[in-house]
Amino acid sequence: MPVYQLGDLVVPNMGHPYNVHEDNPEAIGLILQMRAMTPQKPEAKILWNDVPGGAHWTFLSEVQPVKP
Repeated sequence: MPVYQLGDLVVPNMGHPYNVHEDNPEAIGLILQMRAMTPQKPEAKILWNDVPGGAHWTFLSEVQPVKP
């Protein structure tokens, strides 16, 4: 699993079974906050460009880093 930091840009991991962005593969998110309720399920509060209503908590396994 990649290492993420605050401010990183991410895109949906299209291979993940719980991907909520299947209808928009062009979605880009900005990591605003991170937490780990359990070591196996770290999450990030991500502001997505295509989701109204502000940032949402997303499992890091559901995203991947933006490739330059």
